[in-house]
Amino acid sequence: MLNGLQNTRLAGIKIYYGEILSEIAEYKIDLSIYGQLLACTENVHYNSLICNHFAHEMGHNAVFQIDNLHEIADKTHDKQVKLSVQGRRLFPKEIDFHILWNYHLC
Repeated sequence: MLNGLQNTRLAGIKIYYGEILSEIAEYKIDLSIYGQLLACTENVHYNSLICNHFAHEMGHNAVFQIDNLHEIADKTHDKQVKLSVQGRRLFPKEIDFHILWNYHLC
């Protein structure tokens, strides 16, 4: 993932390298300069947690997440994240973390 972050930074896109849900990040990141948030990790539950956390400040319509079809296929129904705490899908369900990674978008 670090190589992906390096490529992103080299493309002129500001990134934050650290735990986005930490208290330190809360003080270091000025969210007012961002219009949207994309939770783009391999972990669907963590993506949902990030979106749920920032939806209160940015608005639910401004937080997006991607899925990991491999992870979703391995989960039983009782371990699925409730839709009310997920971010909006930025891409169709068939476009997941691995497809984006292969295209170097994350």
